[in-house]
Amino acid sequence: PLTLGMSQRRTIYARFVRKQYALEVVSGRGSPSPGGTTSYPHGEILSPSVNSPIIVGGTMYECTGWTLGGHEPSSGTDTTFTVVLTNNAVLSWLWRTNALLTAYAGSGGTVSGSESGWYPLGSSISLAATANTNWLFVQWTGDVPPASMTNNPLDIAMSQGRTITAIFTNPLVSVWTAASPWNGGSVSRPVTCHVGENVLLTATPMTNWLFSAWNDGDTNSVRTIVAPTTSTLYIATFVPLM
Repeated sequence: PLTLGMSQRRTIYARFVRKQYALEVVSGRGSPSPGGTTSYPHGEILSPSVNSPIIVGGTMYECTGWTLGGHEPSSGTDTTFTVVLTNNAVLSWLWRTNALLTAYAGSGGTVSGSESGWYPLGSSISLAATANTNWLFVQWTGDVPPASMTNNPLDIAMSQGRTITAIFTNPLVSVWTAASPWNGGSVSRPVTCHVGENVLLTATPMTNWLFSAWNDGDTNSVRTIVAPTTSTLYIATFVPLM
């Protein structure tokens, strides 16, 4: 208290100021507002915020919320909020690191499983490659460890951003032809083609010979086959005229 003798006329005013509190802001990413440590008067209404997400190449830094030590409210999940400051507090912005998955299918097939997009760093994804009819899966290319390039399905940890492509092939096979006996007639030339392609086979008997059948039982001397999945020999059998 103020104690004074009234030895004279006195005009006295009492001056008051609001108590000051410190808000300390901690953030591993982004540009928080406010930042650092700032003092505010008691009862100040603040709206702290931080920019999110932050994308750098195949990595995303995503703010998942905040904690407010020594104060209420004590936590939240937004990138901005309102608080009435009534004591010293420490605001910590919380961050999660995500990695980008981009999955492609080359010609001849499809890719299913985990969809392209962002995944928490270290989480696991799974991709399956399915070849179209007459095609075969060969391998994965891109951000895949060498030991896993032929795995199907592919299970891999998102320890980084990954761009992964499934490679397929339409294999080549041989369609061989032969005449039996060799002097009984002639056949179309052997061909090398892709599995599933149409191939024309012809069997032409020599004079005084007749075409009988192919070794697969077909009796048409001129026919179109679909190239099988493995190289195959087609033999035309001829018989002499009686």
